[in-house]
Amino acid sequence: MKFGALYDKKVKDIDISHKEEKENINDKFKIDIKTENCKLFLAKKAISVEIKESPDFIKNRLIAEGIRPINNVVDISNYVMLETGQPLHFYDADRLGEKLEVRMAEKDEKLTTLDEIERTLSENDIVISNGKKAIGLAGVMGGLETEIEDNTKNVIIESAIFDGVKVRLTSKKIIRSEASNRFEKGLDPNRTYIAIERACTLLEKYANAKILKGTAIYDKTEKDNKEIEISLEKIKRILGSSLSMKEVEDIFRRLGFSISKKGENISVSVPRRRIDIDIEEDLIEEVGRIYGVNNIERKTSKSANNSRKL
Repeated sequence: MKFGALYDKKVKDIDISHKEEKENINDKFKIDIKTENCKLFLAKKAISVEIKESPDFIKNRLIAEGIRPINNVVDISNYVMLETGQPLHFYDADRLGEKLEVRMAEKDEKLTTLDEIERTLSENDIVISNGKKAIGLAGVMGGLETEIEDNTKNVIIESAIFDGVKVRLTSKKIIRSEASNRFEKGLDPNRTYIAIERACTLLEKYANAKILKGTAIYDKTEKDNKEIEISLEKIKRILGSSLSMKEVEDIFRRLGFSISKKGENISVSVPRRRIDIDIEEDLIEEVGRIYGVNNIERKTSKSANNSRKL
């Protein structure tokens, strides 16, 4: 989106269109969230998948990002993470069963992760369970028991948001991963929904999958835009520039922010996806970035002039 703002070009929307079967995932499959360290959890089901080699464009994108291609289904999971910023996890549905549970690990609980290492967990680790035992480390790495293999036919897709601090502590102790890096920084809940639908689109197209109707949903997140009020005078003072109201309005438009005037102030509506923007100074930084620091007039402070005289 920032590149689109720099060049004043609209960013192309991600294609999330796909067909759905009559059978609904919620008829048989259940999710159970037992910890406040998971604010959002989505699950969908793809059936009759065909495991094969990924198309070149997916493999090339993964390789360019330092991720080793494995097969079309696993690669789609990683590709969507790069495309949307939202980590996903795919489970072999037949080995998983009809339930996904999110809870805190029990003291000294054991879990063998995808790298075939048995991990000893603590009560500070968030785990994914099938209702009987842990099958994955939430936000860090999946478990070996439900991994996607060459004979996998049915897949449960997980798209979720876990507490970033908990994920960081677990990943620091266990293993750093592409997924954990993203959970630690924070995620846009709206993208959590987009990512799972995008995964279904690609699974249908490149794995001949059929997607069951519906989504299993647990959602305690805030998805409305963030409203931040700021004055033109403050923007000009902090940046040391003579920007006009029209120029500032145009920059916010290019960033995809909507604005309304409140007397001498501007109320800026910031999309939830911009997790890096929460206060006035964040907005000023964005204005400076898009306007261009090279375009800001050079000024010499009075104190600097006085020091030269001494």
